[in-house]
Amino acid sequence: GRLSLGRGGPRELANIRDGIAAADALRAALLDGLPEALAEARAALQPQDALASRLRRALATDLPLQARDGNFVAAGYSAELDEQRLLRDDGRRVIADMQARYAAETGVASLKIRHNQVIGYHIEVTAAHADKLAQGHDGRFIHRQSLGGAVRYTTVELAEMDRKIAEAGDRALAIELAIFQDLVAETTGRAEAIGAIARAMAAVDIASSLALIAIERGHVRPAVDRSTEFRIVQGRHPVIEAALAS
Repeated sequence: GRLSLGRGGPRELANIRDGIAAADALRAALLDGLPEALAEARAALQPQDALASRLRRALATDLPLQARDGNFVAAGYSAELDEQRLLRDDGRRVIADMQARYAAETGVASLKIRHNQVIGYHIEVTAAHADKLAQGHDGRFIHRQSLGGAVRYTTVELAEMDRKIAEAGDRALAIELAIFQDLVAETTGRAEAIGAIARAMAAVDIASSLALIAIERGHVRPAVDRSTEFRIVQGRHPVIEAALAS
């Protein structure tokens, strides 16, 4: 229902996947010779192998609540997505290597490359070390921002890597969202069959629960005749009986 209304996320798709697997196991457990109602329920537990297989391949192990959070598509499902993720993640490793190189070149061991949503990746040093970047180095370090105790710089190299990482991350998320919409469309396209499976599982759940109670409490089916006389012989009240027992 949430998926049909556009309010579902990756976890709802996983619930559908797991529900189909449970239905398959239930169908296998229901033997021949069932009462009519249970036989009808078993018949409604139709396999959804194609959808289940695709959801198993597509969804990662740890899923976010919302699709917009990303990282819910399993590695190996989409070569294009894997490529963008590699570029995004490799770019971050390049940033770490760049930080070590800049620290060595400038002699500022405390130099850090940080990131925020306003100016992206930037080099940050304490105000005491700012002159080491501002002077020399052929103007390589470009001033971006001065704070109370720190000064921020960038380089052409860092700005270009920042752009590549941001673009790769955006492209990766766009690909994931497209995959999500495709999975939702296939799932909701099978809504009638999935709904029939859910109703059948509910019917079996009710029947098995009542059967278990009957076994535990010694309930039996009453013999009902067609007369107009109202007479209860050896009747028991299950609710009162359970209350008195407790």
